[in-house]
Amino acid sequence: MSTSPRPDPREHTPEHVPADAVGVRAEFRATMAAAADLDFLAHFRGGSLVFALDRFDDPAGALAGGTRRDAVERLGRQVTTAARGLDRRLQRVRTGRLIRTVVSTEANALFCDTVRPGDDVVGVMPVTSGRAAVDAGDRAVAELATRLRGFEGLPAPNYGSFDTAPDPEHNPTRPLAHPGDADIPALLRAEVDPAGLHLVSYWSAGQDTTVDCLGAAAVTALTPHAPAAARRAFYTELGAELGPLANELNRATSGALRGRLTRLVLDVENGAVYYRRLPARRYLVGVTLAQDLVATADDRLAALATDLTELGG
Repeated sequence: MSTSPRPDPREHTPEHVPADAVGVRAEFRATMAAAADLDFLAHFRGGSLVFALDRFDDPAGALAGGTRRDAVERLGRQVTTAARGLDRRLQRVRTGRLIRTVVSTEANALFCDTVRPGDDVVGVMPVTSGRAAVDAGDRAVAELATRLRGFEGLPAPNYGSFDTAPDPEHNPTRPLAHPGDADIPALLRAEVDPAGLHLVSYWSAGQDTTVDCLGAAAVTALTPHAPAAARRAFYTELGAELGPLANELNRATSGALRGRLTRLVLDVENGAVYYRRLPARRYLVGVTLAQDLVATADDRLAALATDLTELGG
């Protein structure tokens, strides 16, 4: 958590607010008060801003549209709109709707949790406070979205697998599996298993090296409606698209989140797809098909990205 006092949140509400949105503002205020590292928390509906709170220190008299808050609001609209397109794309493999999108740069992270299609909660915070603080901010946004779903009688979707008890044997900060060894397939194989990542791809110069366990009985039982070969082909195609998508998001986030894009999470109702940037225009794509493994798989891909960066692989 932050060690210095944080400014009180400021409210920003468009001129016309839907009547049914007024009653949920207290939930946003409570979340913002409890999550001291959140700089921005907003409710978007149909890609339009309904209500927002922020702690940005924008200069007085700044030109309309030129403040940090304006930039983050624009990005919120872009991300919620992009999420709807990605939702349609991901539904092809029958893993459920896209419920949570995370976009992280070297300086800040954005969390977009979908309450229902077209109705989103967006939070932004710095990543410089450390991994534990970022996880707490991510969880706070997810808990808010879960409460909003509860008001409408909708079940909790287990955003980010935050409602799943952690595995005490899981150690995402384990030492390098192969010190001094830049054997990419071996490094990928070390992280793939039915209890975590079900597929990992390493992308360089438009070519992929992929390892998966999609044919394992424990994994096929999770996805009985899609053969392993068809799912493998889909994720290869999607992996090729994530590089250009990350570049596009990198341009979109530069003013609002600052720094280069490093991480993208597409959390669906049954699992997640992950992107991790590597040096020299390379990247990793990971997939899990189990919702209770979303956090574990995210940690494992992060550790693998660290391995490959430190090994120069």
